[in-house]
This record gives sequence, C-alpha cells and structure tokens, in this order.
Amino acid sequence: ISACEKGQQWERVLLLLEEMWRQSGLAPNAVTYGAAIVACGGARQWPLALQLFGDMQERRVPPSVITYSAAIGACEAGHQWRLALEIFCELQERGLRADERAFSAAISACEKGQAWAHALQLLADMRRFVVEPSEIACNAAVSACEKGLRWEAALSVLEDMQLQDIPPGAITYGAAISACGRGSLWAEALALLASARGRSCKPDAAVCGAAVAACERAQRWRWALELQVEMEESGMGLQRVARNAAISACGKGLRWSRALQLLRRAEDFALESDDITYGAAVSACEKGRQWACGSQLLLQMQNQGLELATIAGGAAVSACAKDQRWELALEQLRSLRAGGARPGVIVHNAAASACEKGLEWEQALAQLTNLCCFGLQPDEMTLSAVVGACGTTDRGHWMRSLGLLEALQRRTVAPDTAALNAVVSACEKSGRWEMALQALMEAQAAGLPLDSVTYNAALAACRRGGQWQWALRLREDMEVHSVNPDVGVFAVLAEALDQRRQLDRLPGSLVSLGLRASAVLAPVGI
Repeated sequence: ISACEKGQQWERVLLLLEEMWRQSGLAPNAVTYGAAIVACGGARQWPLALQLFGDMQERRVPPSVITYSAAIGACEAGHQWRLALEIFCELQERGLRADERAFSAAISACEKGQAWAHALQLLADMRRFVVEPSEIACNAAVSACEKGLRWEAALSVLEDMQLQDIPPGAITYGAAISACGRGSLWAEALALLASARGRSCKPDAAVCGAAVAACERAQRWRWALELQVEMEESGMGLQRVARNAAISACGKGLRWSRALQLLRRAEDFALESDDITYGAAVSACEKGRQWACGSQLLLQMQNQGLELATIAGGAAVSACAKDQRWELALEQLRSLRAGGARPGVIVHNAAASACEKGLEWEQALAQLTNLCCFGLQPDEMTLSAVVGACGTTDRGHWMRSLGLLEALQRRTVAPDTAALNAVVSACEKSGRWEMALQALMEAQAAGLPLDSVTYNAALAACRRGGQWQWALRLREDMEVHSVNPDVGVFAVLAEALDQRRQLDRLPGSLVSLGLRASAVLAPVGI
C-alpha cells in the first residue's frame, strides 16, 4: 500500500485495503489507513480520503497523529479549510499532540482558503505548544497574509523566521514581496528582493516577477524596466508574467513607446505573448492617446489566433474615444462582438463617450439600447455620456434628456453631476427655462451635488427666457449651497439683468466675490 501511495495509484490502494479486510489476520492499522488517505488526498480525491478516515473510526481502528495529518492534508488538497480545522480540533480533543506535519497541513489549508487570521493563529499555537515551525508552515502563513492583503503580518512572519534561524527561501520571499506589491509598497518589495540576494537566497523568476508586479501596481515604471533588464542579464530571460507587468507599468506611467518596445523585444526573441500581454500594450496606447497603434495591436492579436480579450478591446475603444474617433470606436466595438468577446458596461460607456464627443447623439442612444439588449445594467457613466450627447446638439433634445434621466432613475441608476449638467444644458438650448429649473430643484432634493457648470447652464436658460428674478435667486442659491461662482456665471447673470435694465443689482454680488465690474462686463459687451 505504501508503494502504491508513493506511485500515486490510489485505486490500487483502495483495492488492497478492501482485500486486507476480507482476509482474517490482516486488519489494517493506523499506518495502513494513513498511507491510503495520503494516496487519495494526493490524487485530489479528498471525499474518498475523508470517507476512509470515517471508515477507520467506524471499524474502531485508533487514529494516530499521522492519520489525522493525512486527513487534514486531504482537506488542504480539496480547498476545504473549515473541514481541515474541524479535524485538527478533533485531534487535540482526543488528547493527541499535533506535530509539525499536522500544523503545516492545517496552515496550508487556511492559506488556500484565504483564511489568514486562522493561519496566523495556528502558527502562534505551534510556538505555544513548542512545535518548531518549518519553512513550509511559515511559507503558507506568509502566502495566506499575501492573499488576505495583510502585508504587515506577512513581514512580521518573515522577521520571526529570521529571529528563529529558519532560513527563508525563494517561496517565502516571493510571497512577502507579493504581499508588499498588493499593498503598493514597492520600496519594501525591492528591499526584500535585495535582502534575498544578500542572504545567498537566489531569487528565481517568480520572485523577481513579484517585484516587477509590485512596481507596476505602484506605477514605478522605471524600476519595473530596470528589474526586467536585470532578469535578462541574470539569464532568466523575458518571463511572460514579469514582462506583462512591466508593459502595464509603462502604460500606467504614460510611457506607451516603452511598452511597445518591450512587446517588440519579445517578438524579436520569438517569445510567445498572450492576451494579457496585448491587453497591457493596448491599454498603454489608450493612455497615450495612440488609437492607431492600439487598433494595429488588435489586428495582430487576431492574426495570431488569440482571443480578442475584452480588456484589450475596451482599451482600444477608449483610445478612439479620447481622440474623438467615434466611427473607429464603434468599429472596434463591432470587432469585439464579432470575435466572440462580450463587451461590458465600461466598453459601451467608452463608445457612448466617443459618440458624445463626436456630437452623435443617435449613436450614443444606440449604445444605451445595446446595453439593455445584452442584459447589461447602465450606470451613471452611461447616463452622463448619452444625456450629454443629447444636450450637445444645437437645439438640445431636452425631452429625450429628461426622459433618459427619469427612465434611468427608475432603474435605480443614480445620475451624477455631469449628467445633470447635460440635462440643464439641453433645456437651455431648447429655450425651456422652466424645465431647466425643475431639473435643478429635483437634483437638489435628491441630494445630488451641483457645481458652477450646473448653475451657469440654469442661468443661461433664465437669460434666454428673460427671467432675471430667477437668475438672481439662482445666484443667492449658490451662496446657500456654498458653490463658488466664476466669472462665467456673473457674465451670464449680467446679460440677464441687462436685458431687463436691472444691471444695478449686479455690483453687490461682484463685491462679495471680489471681482471688478470690468472683468465681468467687458467680455459680454456691456
């Protein structure tokens, strides 16, 4: 049975165990069951392993620490951390003394279940029960802290290892560096990398890649590139994970050309790139407003037979939107769907934003329709883009804007200030000052913050409607809600008052703002 266990022949182990029970005088003992449980656990047959553990107790075979450890290890392999802790507690309740193997298996189970607090408690219990922690147990605890975003705890475990003369290995440093990276502590991550080198612990590609990822999260593109070069010089080559992180770091640092250089360098060495690589490169082009390069990379992905990832396609759509290329943005969106991808709300929002900037309100409305057709929930960004597009026309589609505002509010989508500004602006362009004021008041009642742009559009609506009294009330309302008016607001107010020969009401307001009359009146020719 032990030989079959080591040979990973778990089915054969079960047959032999059954055969032993059939023959008298060959009753399996704790060692036999332990080997069988380990065999099933190692083959990811954790339900069978636990069944054997239960069968063992039903047949009154006294379990040992070894069998308990094997059962806990099976739970670890099956990602059943709660069950692992239950078995561990049962071990202690039976009066058995948990050894290093049992503790390590339980800590590893907690690590896989992202139960960092339990992992740390078990590690503390090892010291309390005078069980010397192994590197495996400490590695699992550090990794649990990394997954739980507890970088302080990860560093504390690493420090304790050094105090107890437990030499940290590459796995330990890799997990600790990843923990620092997830906390955007790039300097600490680099310090750990230097410490690993100083302790003669040769960092492997995974450790260096974790350091590159830490720099990427903290937007330290120079350090990410430097580490990438060091990896090449040390013979690690252009590892894909580290390379992807370096490309992403360049994108976040607005160094799109550096990102493309890394991609081309990998191609020169005939290294395979995946959809994440291209997604990071396209995202770098998007941030650098290089829509043409982004589109070219998408074509390259398709030519290489790579699945057109939503991240890459979304970045390409966003790049076109930033450059006000609404036709290309919609074309990229169609290509995404044709390639089998399912663009999400963010991608459709980018397309709608492109249409808004291109003054294509009908196309923006189409994106809203597409969202609903694909079963996606529009958000405030969708609302802002579509309503904004309707408000940018010369006539201002105020009825559509208000209709969208009401319809999306019924769908529990909270509009933002930008969407409200677009609605008020649409009403102003259509000469509907009453509707502009109504939208503003409803927004105030709903607790939506207003800004000077909102009031500027509402004042302009009052000016077009000859409503100077309302214009003055809006000015007073700005003071009540602590909205600081700018010169543009007073310019519109001045025009509204001048139309009704009420300009003498303006100077007091100017004094309260600290503006000179010439600064306001000159631009409007008064």
